[in-house]
Amino acid sequence: MKTVKKILNKPANEISESMNLDINSKRIKFIDHAYAIIYSALHGCDLTDTSIDNGISRSWLSKLNSNKPYMPFI
Repeated sequence: MKTVKKILNKPANEISESMNLDINSKRIKFIDHAYAIIYSALHGCDLTDTSIDNGISRSWLSKLNSNKPYMPFI
């Protein structure tokens, strides 16, 4: 899965910069959020469980999902 994160690094940074996604992000950057979603999809895991395993609490996941636009993930 480290390969997936390496592949995501450049496009995620470009999207983040162009849409100013990480300006107010204190802990979790766009790339970490995208990685958690992709990891859970590839492994058939629940996103909440995957996030908790990666140090993202349920409350932070809820804030991420409600405050960030869906367009960058498409």
